[in-house]
Amino acid sequence: MFKYLVQDLSVALQYVPFVILIGGCLFCLVQLINRKRRKNGKQSLPVWSTVCFWTYLALVMMITFLSRESGNTSRIDLELGASLRINSRNNALVLENVLLFIPYGFCYCWWKNKKEILFNSIMFGFVTSFIIEGMQLVTGRGIFQLDDIITNTVGCMIGAFFYKLGCILFQR
Repeated sequence: MFKYLVQDLSVALQYVPFVILIGGCLFCLVQLINRKRRKNGKQSLPVWSTVCFWTYLALVMMITFLSRESGNTSRIDLELGASLRINSRNNALVLENVLLFIPYGFCYCWWKNKKEILFNSIMFGFVTSFIIEGMQLVTGRGIFQLDDIITNTVGCMIGAFFYKLGCILFQR
């Protein structure tokens, strides 16, 4: 299973230059928006958390769509745990789904920075994952799997937990 994780991570690393470019463009865009907001007497957007969240979302989209060949994979799998019972390759994919959304949950919490963030981040992770699965179904670049939605949501929840833990530790 570790072999598959390393293999898939190396495929995802090919998107790093694009993510850096997107992040740089988003940074400039947020700076321009903030300049205009300050002129109008409004509060500025948080620069780094906004850039990190939206850049990571772009990375998630690249990994979930561009790393797959297009085709006629318009299947729906609503069986819970079906991914776990097949082989070690699928078990690696389940773990990758959790790992993919941990930074997403963390970045979402950092971006929003509100008290009820845990529930909101779980819901946002669920909705984002559902949209990704739906888009994979429509575009034929993946299978709509209930397991993926659940594991992505769990990853988002873990990321939100790490954010809350970091807030508690850094407040001391």
